[in-house]
Amino acid sequence: VHGFSEKHRNEDRKSPERETVKTLENNLMKLNLEKSQLEAELMKLGEHKVKTAAGIERQKAIERDLGIVSSNITLVTVSYTHLRAHETPEHLVCRLLLEKK
Repeated sequence: VHGFSEKHRNEDRKSPERETVKTLENNLMKLNLEKSQLEAELMKLGEHKVKTAAGIERQKAIERDLGIVSSNITLVTVSYTHLRAHETPEHLVCRLLLEKK
């Protein structure tokens, strides 16, 4: 990549911002997985039409947990300019190659 040394690229990969983004992405994936699992379990309970006290309590617990998980999943919209401000040299090369097509 023009103007960037190997040292600079390696430092960029280890930047605190990049680590924070990785952590957030991992947490979001875990929350989405947990949400899917809770939705699947809730659907199974509904299919079996569980009417026992334990089944009703489990359904309430799942609905509560699903609300908590869903409230922790927040999508944030950012502008194209904002994305470009955080563009790495590798992303720039990919974007330029894609724009060429």
